[in-house]
Formats: sequence, C-alpha cells, structure tokens
Amino acid sequence: MEDENGGSPMQWANCQTIGDFQENGDKVGCQIGKISVLTDNNFALSKRLNMELKAKKSPLEVLAHLGMGVSNGKSTFILKDFELVK
Repeated sequence: MEDENGGSPMQWANCQTIGDFQENGDKVGCQIGKISVLTDNNFALSKRLNMELKAKKSPLEVLAHLGMGVSNGKSTFILKDFELVK
C-alpha cells in the first residue's frame, strides 16, 4: 500500500477487531485480537478486506476461511479468504 503522506510503501497483512471504528491511512476497523492474513497475489486479500471495511464504515460479519502458517518457527492461524455474511 502506498503511504498517503508520500513516505515509503507499506506492507501489512493482519486483521484486528474491537474498539471504536477508525479509518486512518493504513488502518481501518476496530481492534480485539489479531490474525495474520495471506499475503499472496500482492496482498490482494488485505486490500479486499480493507475495501469492504471502508465501504461499510463499521465492523464486518464474515465467514473466515482459516489455514495454518509459520511465524518465527511456530505454527499460527492465517486468514486465507473470507465471505461477507448476508
């Protein structure tokens, strides 16, 4: 993602939930917990999640498709895809 203030491009790939909804450059949503997000295809999943949050301007209810990844030599859950609950 490009920095809105002209700085270096940022790369992020996690989602967070709870607290007040906020939209601020590279952050959108609320925060309770955190889960890694699949970074394949130039961060397509992160960008899609960001777009959905900005459009709704409130928390999303999703059906998460989780998988396993490795971070610092430890197994961890990773968000591989999601569907919006209708």
